[in-house]
Amino acid sequence: QGMARRSLVTGGLTQHPLRVQQLKAQKLPRRQYRHWVFGRAQQPCGLCGQIIVKEDWNGRRLYRCSSCAGGSGLTLDFSEVQ
Repeated sequence: QGMARRSLVTGGLTQHPLRVQQLKAQKLPRRQYRHWVFGRAQQPCGLCGQIIVKEDWNGRRLYRCSSCAGGSGLTLDFSEVQ
């Protein structure tokens, strides 16, 4: 299931459902398990542990992991994430 579809079906969750369950079990607030990277500047990436950076691009906020999404057009496969 694609991330955009998952977000639509789950009311905005972009994390993998298994990862959401793990984070909920840790009693984290929704804002901390809702997105893979959005709004998580200076926090570790859930896939590789590198720090997520926030950039401004044409007046828009852009959050990214330079390790996972460093290349242009890179599509990440989250199917193996638990």
